[in-house]
Amino acid sequence: MIRYIPFLIPFIFVFLSCDNDEKIAEDLGYCDCEMLAIDNLYNHFYLEDRNEPYTGICKVFHNNGQLKREQEIVDGKKQRLLSRLL
Repeated sequence: MIRYIPFLIPFIFVFLSCDNDEKIAEDLGYCDCEMLAIDNLYNHFYLEDRNEPYTGICKVFHNNGQLKREQEIVDGKKQRLLSRLL
């Protein structure tokens, strides 16, 4: 039984990190657009659960921390570009 522990630990971390991404997005009120997964067949965006399309704001930042783009997504579909800074 003890020899299986090294194999179980990575699965536990992956499971906890998936829940953590969704919690971070809820706490901040937005998510990183790079964290969203796209379903190319239906052109829907998802945060984690592919049964529930993402609704909210996603943001992309430059390497220096300044906002690059802010996008509104409703029911998994891009709505309007809130801001785009070059």
